[in-house]
Amino acid sequence: MDDLMYQSNLSLVPNDYLDMAPMFEILDATARLTNANLFVVDFAKNRLVFQTHNSLFLKEIEGAEIQRDTPNPFWAMVQDEDYKILLDTREAYLKLYTTFNLAQRQNHTYIIDYRIGEGTKSMVVTQKFTPLKLTETGELWIGLFSIQSSPHNSCEHIAIFGEGFRYVYDFQKKLFVPFQEDMELTAKETSILLRAAKGFSAEQMAEDLCCSVNTIKTYKRRIFKKLHVKSITEAIRFVDNYRLYYNGSVSDNLCGSSENHPKG
Repeated sequence: MDDLMYQSNLSLVPNDYLDMAPMFEILDATARLTNANLFVVDFAKNRLVFQTHNSLFLKEIEGAEIQRDTPNPFWAMVQDEDYKILLDTREAYLKLYTTFNLAQRQNHTYIIDYRIGEGTKSMVVTQKFTPLKLTETGELWIGLFSIQSSPHNSCEHIAIFGEGFRYVYDFQKKLFVPFQEDMELTAKETSILLRAAKGFSAEQMAEDLCCSVNTIKTYKRRIFKKLHVKSITEAIRFVDNYRLYYNGSVSDNLCGSSENHPKG
């Protein structure tokens, strides 16, 4: 019977992290549910503490010549151009981090897309990072990383956000600046994107939301323009990553709405 039990890689965790074993078990379970690659880094000791079994992306680019000495297994495979961006954004992130209060330091997400591998063995991944533990003085100590496939083709969407604040990376200034663009979806746009995520066609959305197919198409064009994306798949992933869904109540009926015929 023991052979049938799921074997966690907790046995790989050094003794000084055993008090975090329950958390690692939760991360293992989360990885199984989401197909995300999760790993934990100790910044004080600059070492990889824990990694879930799912290493799909690393296996796909196995044999690529890019290798770097880093505790982040994905940074070891980053293409040179994006690696420079990673270093610049990390410096900008640490600079912004010093301006955060304790609650902001503990509760924020840093997200970036980058390319790993070379040639035919290359792909773009989305990396999300959030602190797990801080030192007594509020410095980064233990951090959680999540790696998933990205719908984007390059290292272009980089942001830091938390409750009540959002910053985007300015490539020219090499700094994180307050997120100025009004990208959050309206209630009606959220209604459409949520249905798109379920696989609804334009016709099914129109019937479900009591409007015309042309209205649905107009909303989609407006969503693409607002988010600077080119497809529904990219829009869904972008909104999920950056938490841009409308937070109020979402109406399921576009009839009679002031947004029923939005301007393109």
